[in-house]
Amino acid sequence: MQRISDDQLQRAYRYAMSLTNDHDVAMDIVHTAYVSILGRGASDIKNIQGYFLRCVRNTFIDQKRFDDRWLIAVEDPEDNGMDISLVTLESTIISQDLLVQLWKSFKPLERELLYLWAVEEYTIDEISHLTETSRGTLLSRIHRIRKKVLNNNMSKEAIYEQAN
Repeated sequence: MQRISDDQLQRAYRYAMSLTNDHDVAMDIVHTAYVSILGRGASDIKNIQGYFLRCVRNTFIDQKRFDDRWLIAVEDPEDNGMDISLVTLESTIISQDLLVQLWKSFKPLERELLYLWAVEEYTIDEISHLTETSRGTLLSRIHRIRKKVLNNNMSKEAIYEQAN
C-alpha cells in the first residue's frame, strides 16, 4: 500500500475544513476517509492524493445527506442573473473580518469551490472533473458567490459611510 504523507493529510484536512467550516467535523471526515482507504488496501491506486480527496468529499456528502435527509433543498428563485465572470470575483477586495463573516454564510458547495479554486488553484475545468459537476453549475455557483460578496461589501460600505 502507498503511504499517505503528513502533507497529504494536512491537505485533506484543509479540504474538509473548506467543506464543513468545523474543526471537529473536518477531523472526523478525514479520519473516516483515511480508514476507508486503509480498508480498501489502496495498492492499485495510481493517484493517492486525488483518491484521498475524493474519499473526503464523498464522506462529507454522505454525512450531509444523513444530517439533512428530511430537509428539501430549494433553489434561490431570485438568482436569474447571467453575468458569470471570474474576473469580478478575483478583483473584489474584502477585509479579513468580512471574509470570516462571508465564509460562514457560504453553503458547503460554495466553500468547496472557493477552496479548490482560490487555495488549490484548480481551473474551473479541473474542478468540474474532480467534483463530477458540470462547468455551467460551477459558473453559476461562482455567480452566486460573487453576488454575496458584492452585496455584503456594499452593505459594509453603506454602514461605514453612515458612521462617518
